[in-house]
Formats: sequence, C-alpha cells, structure tokens
Amino acid sequence: MKMHSNHWIIYALTDPRTSEIRYVGVTTMTVGMRLTRHLGEAKRGNPGYKNNWVRQLQGEGLRPQTSILEEGDGDGWAAAEQHWIAHFRQAGARLTNIADGGEAPFGCKRSDATKAKMREIGKTRDPEKMRRFQEAGAAAMLGHRKTPEEVEKSAKFHRGRKRSEATVVKIREVSRKVDDAGVVDILTSDKSTKELAAKYAVSVDTIWKIKHRKTHAARRLS
Repeated sequence: MKMHSNHWIIYALTDPRTSEIRYVGVTTMTVGMRLTRHLGEAKRGNPGYKNNWVRQLQGEGLRPQTSILEEGDGDGWAAAEQHWIAHFRQAGARLTNIADGGEAPFGCKRSDATKAKMREIGKTRDPEKMRRFQEAGAAAMLGHRKTPEEVEKSAKFHRGRKRSEATVVKIREVSRKVDDAGVVDILTSDKSTKELAAKYAVSVDTIWKIKHRKTHAARRLS
C-alpha cells in the first residue's frame, strides 16, 4: 500500500449490536470518509468477510461504529496496523481482516530492507504510549455503556422507521417457528447461539435478537 500522505490513522470498526471490534484498518483520509467507502463497497456487493458483515448491519438499518486506535507520520503505519490486528486477535476478537496488516498492493513482497526497517520501528515505539493505546483498544472491544445522549440519538434514528416487506415476512416466519415456550427457553438457556438456532431451525441472528430482547415476544416474556 502506498501512502499518499505522511499522516496515517489506524482505526477500528465496531459492531453496534455487540460493541465488538470486527475490523482494523489504516487510512490517510478521515475515519468518516473511510467508513463511507466501506459502506459503499458493501452496498455494491463486493465480496469478502468484512463486506458481508457490513451488509448484514445495513440490512438492519445499522452501520459500523468507528474509533481511532493510533495515529502517526511517516513509514510506521505498516508495523502499527500489524500490531493492532495481532493485539485484538490475541484478545479473542473475531476480526474480519483476512491479512495480518501492512500488506503491499496485489500481494507484492516487501524487500529485506523494508522488513528490517519495520522491525526497528517496532523496537523504538514509546511503551507508555502503546500502553495507553492498548487500554483504549481493549475498552473499545469490550464496549461501553451508552450515554443518555447516545441512547436518544439511536432511538431517534430508529423512531418511525418502516420495516421492509421482506423483514415483516421474516418476523412472521420466526413467530411461527418459535412459540412463547421456545422464547422463554432461549432467554434462559445456557446453550450457545448456534445450538439454539439449530434446535429451533432459525438463523443465529434470530436467536441473537430474542436473547437481546429485540423481538416483541422476548420483551413481553422477559
């Protein structure tokens, strides 16, 4: 990847439903502009794990949340991106990144000189600065309690939104497959989401919605 600006930003995309970090990337534009491109790529039907995840969010009227993990200037972006991807993978995050970060375009290999330079950059990074970034990144992955302003903003976004005909049909199908007894079972069960989805012959997303009281029946029976 050739950077067209000396200033770079390592950013994360977070699932607004679970507050889990799902993607780590690098950009020389604003994070908002980069998010717009991610949304466009998914909307155009581009393939890939990350695009599939973004499309799933778009289908629910949602979009990824963004956070800045690290900023810098010069050639340190590749080592920084690799560091953060490795950090979150080791922490158990289900990243949609295919590569380990810092990749050259079209799979080109780095020269030995470039690899040596990246190792030296990694050795000279400020430990205290990295500690602060790691704490911030871990907090972002684990999620945070929304402020009243954030709650109202989210409610305002969804208020008055009309469900598509496909969504209404899907909800009806789920209602037929999972009766009240099944909803109670899902709400109180210790089984995994996948196990419950298989048991009731519904999608994992449907089980998630019931467990998180996103359906009328789940809210009524809670």
